[in-house]
Amino acid sequence: MVRIERTRGGVVVDALDVATQRIERWQAASAVVALPVHVAARVVQDAPGFLKDAALRVVQAPWLVANLHLRAPLHDRPGAAPSWDNVLYGDAATAPGLGYVDAKHQSLQTVAGATVLTYYRALGDAYGSPLVGRQLLQHKPWAQWRDEIVAELSVAHPDLASKVTRMEITRYGHAMAVPVPQGLCVRRSQNQSVAGHCRCRPGAVCALPTATGRATRCLKRRSLPDTWPAVAW
Repeated sequence: MVRIERTRGGVVVDALDVATQRIERWQAASAVVALPVHVAARVVQDAPGFLKDAALRVVQAPWLVANLHLRAPLHDRPGAAPSWDNVLYGDAATAPGLGYVDAKHQSLQTVAGATVLTYYRALGDAYGSPLVGRQLLQHKPWAQWRDEIVAELSVAHPDLASKVTRMEITRYGHAMAVPVPQGLCVRRSQNQSVAGHCRCRPGAVCALPTATGRATRCLKRRSLPDTWPAVAW
């Protein structure tokens, strides 16, 4: 999805066909935009003011994800059995990551073999600011990330370093929104606030709100709330 534009007859959507590397154009009466607000504010042409405001207000956390390829399973130490999701015990200095998941944890193989561990680290509160965390994510060299991750996980798995054959690190600059008070509420007028909601009559789903937020058409449904969290153009 690279471009969405309202027209007099409905909506025009330009999307990239990955297989052919060509832009396809789709026309429809309406389109539901299910994108992160900072993306939607760029993709939607002549985006309404409340969407632009939301994109500026929402704070998003940078994340680092690393996939560690192991040639052999880690040594099974005494104690609790390894889990799919494993979190290391420690503080922000000794265990800054969120742990790792084991891709082969539910494997039906009778003998454990090579596997992939996926490690996560959230940087939204790095040095007290997502912006600082994003800069850290962007500028810290790959080798430094590698060494820090191996050192952190080696506390629980001393044999890790000798079994890692490859590490793939991915940087997500806007991984997810950070919940903050009033972070999803954007004022459009004195008596109306919007957090991706449109007002409709009870038992109906707003199908096509206008740029000002008023629904132009409703689909009859039962047992649904008065407001439905859907943004459409």
